[in-house]
Amino acid sequence: MSAHILVPALDPERPATLSRRILTGLLRDQLGYDGLIVTDGMEMRAISGTYGIERGSVLAVAAGADAICVGGGLADDETVRRLRDALVAAVRAGELPEERLADAADRVRRLARWATTAVPAGANPAADHEVGLRAARRALEATGLASFTPLTEAPYVAALTPVANIAVGDETPWGVAAELARLLPGTQTGGFAGADAGRAVLEAAGTRRIVAVVRDEHRHPWMAAALDALLEARPDTVVVEMGVPQAEPRGALHLATHGAARVCGRAAAEVIAGV
Repeated sequence: MSAHILVPALDPERPATLSRRILTGLLRDQLGYDGLIVTDGMEMRAISGTYGIERGSVLAVAAGADAICVGGGLADDETVRRLRDALVAAVRAGELPEERLADAADRVRRLARWATTAVPAGANPAADHEVGLRAARRALEATGLASFTPLTEAPYVAALTPVANIAVGDETPWGVAAELARLLPGTQTGGFAGADAGRAVLEAAGTRRIVAVVRDEHRHPWMAAALDALLEARPDTVVVEMGVPQAEPRGALHLATHGAARVCGRAAAEVIAGV
C-alpha cells in the first residue's frame, strides 16, 4: 500500500502514491517488486484536497498503482463510476497509456485468482462474516459489569467527538448509537465538543439515561472535563471508550472496546442492552 507522503529525496514534487519515480522507478525497477500496488484512501486530504480523487486516481495508476482504495463515506456506486470515467477519459486523451491500465487490471485479476485458489485443502471456503464481531466481543473490557443492570429503555448517546483527523478531513462514522438504536428503538444521539460539552449533553439528554462515547480522552482536557460534569450530575452514566484505552475507567459501567470499528460498537451495545 502506498502512502500519501512526500519523500523529497526520492521525489520532491509528488507524494509517493502519485510518484512514478517511487512506485515504478524504485519499487518495480530497482527493488523488483511485481505484486499488486494498492493506494491508501484517496479521500484523504493529501489527495482529495489537492488533486481531487478523480485526478488523483489517474495520476496514481499512471505512476504504477494497480488498485485504488476509496473510503470515508465514498464507498458507493457513484464514486466507482466517477473514477472509472476519469480513467477512461485519461486513456482517450493520451494521458494514461492503455497498456498501463491493462497491466494494472491484470495484476488485480491475478490476485483474485490467487485468492480463490489459496484455500487449504479440506478447509471451508465460505466467508466467515462473524469473525470480526467475535474478536470485538473478546476484546471488550468491562469495568463495573457485576453491579450493572442492562438498559431496557432507549438512552441518549452523547458522542464526545474530537477534531477530525487531518489526514481524513471529515470524521469517519464510529460509536455505538446505531447499534443501540437497533437494540433499543428510540435511542437518540448527538455529537458534542468544547468547554461546554458536559452541560450541553445534560440539556440534550433530559431524563434519558446517558451513554457517553469517548475516544482519546487522555489527549483532550475538554473531554475529560465533560465526563467529570456528566458523572457528577448523572453518576449512572455509561462510558464507552473507543480506540485504545488510556484513561482510568469510570462511570456506572465503563466499556473499553480496544477499537473503533462498527463491530466494536456492536459488541459494546450488546453489553449495555444485555443481549
